[in-house]
Amino acid sequence: MSEAWGGFSVKLDDKHRVIVPPKARPALEIGGTYLTRGQDRCIALFSRPQFDEYREKIRLSVPADMPAVAFDRLFFNSVVTQDMDKQGRVTIPLKLREYASLDRDLMVTLLDNRIEIWDAGKW
Repeated sequence: MSEAWGGFSVKLDDKHRVIVPPKARPALEIGGTYLTRGQDRCIALFSRPQFDEYREKIRLSVPADMPAVAFDRLFFNSVVTQDMDKQGRVTIPLKLREYASLDRDLMVTLLDNRIEIWDAGKW
């Protein structure tokens, strides 16, 4: 998602979909999107290559006293894969909406290696 940074106010629609800002869509169109729990109670949205890179980075930083299987269970439990629809929207599943305490008003932030989706009041 290089060269696509910024923050955008958006609304969660009645079908729990959020619009991905147009300048971030090209990176997400091939290989689908990966949604998971982000840091500080947001949702992280990745392209396939970004997710693979992030997963490897996280795997290398697992605490020595945490068994690999425990890490896998924790990390992969919240991952959801899907494709954007033709309008550039992704659906946010209930377990992720609850984790991030999402209401209707959201803030979508474009970072160097991921998109973060926040409840606007918490942002």
